[in-house]
Amino acid sequence: MLSGPSARILAGLLPLLLAIGTVPDIFRTLGNVTADLAVLRIVGARGSVATSPRGDDRLARDRR
Repeated sequence: MLSGPSARILAGLLPLLLAIGTVPDIFRTLGNVTADLAVLRIVGARGSVATSPRGDDRLARDRR
């Protein structure tokens, strides 16, 4: 374990490193949420004309 001046320098840098590391996490989360919403929008649009395996439009009719 470090002691002396080097430990104080590292302890002083720790909050800065944590703050800098938070910014990429925010952008990564924003990208994931945006992609999830885009996929849900696409799948939702395709699901509005879905048919059941029997060939009727029961699934599309139930969404109305």
